[in-house]
Amino acid sequence: MSTIDTLITNIKSEVANALGSSYSEMPYTYEIGKNSFKSAAKKYAVLPGTAVGTEGVNQFYTVNQEFIIHLADRFTSNKTGDSSKQAKVIALQDLAHAVYQEIYNSKAGSTSIVMRVNHDIIIEEPTILSDDNVAVVTLRFTLRYRKPISVCP
Repeated sequence: MSTIDTLITNIKSEVANALGSSYSEMPYTYEIGKNSFKSAAKKYAVLPGTAVGTEGVNQFYTVNQEFIIHLADRFTSNKTGDSSKQAKVIALQDLAHAVYQEIYNSKAGSTSIVMRVNHDIIIEEPTILSDDNVAVVTLRFTLRYRKPISVCP
């Protein structure tokens, strides 16, 4: 299994721990609108983002790897206001903080790979999927890991 596969698998486990059994993984992670939220409204997705090399030590390369986590849940439509939508967004933002804390405290479940989880948390402005009455909050964070460079004799 590659480093990114391992990290994503372990991050998914940490996300599931933080969210509990009421959340399930999205089948469509890149096109959130393709997911069905009718039978299971609470969903998440974990994706790799940008990777940027950084200063390291000899015979290793060091990478700051971004990860993206989408959290989604349905809200009740109300013709007289958006209080249900607002409450759902606030709840999802609180969950995003809980997910980040779980990942931070466990080094993304990958203590043998991850050097540190950076403090660059970003919780983006929510996306609303109006057709399904679904709010989506996106969490972005970066972790740093190091890999050995194979040196030819």
